[in-house]
Amino acid sequence: EVQRDIRCYTDATGSAVVVEAMAERVLEILHRQPLVISGFEWILSDCTGPLVADEGNDAYGRIITLRLIAQEVDGS
Repeated sequence: EVQRDIRCYTDATGSAVVVEAMAERVLEILHRQPLVISGFEWILSDCTGPLVADEGNDAYGRIITLRLIAQEVDGS
């Protein structure tokens, strides 16, 4: 089982619409979708978020957390 944060950032231009769309697309691509990992059998990929991770006045940020469960395939 592995957990990874996927961070999306854009310049702070007055609207966070772009970073929100990026984060939603990441969620759409990864949430409960089978992933191919050499030497492993995919069991589950689950995403949570997005969480706000703005960088002061310089950048808008969002974080998606991916939880991946895979089982190693016996090579024999």
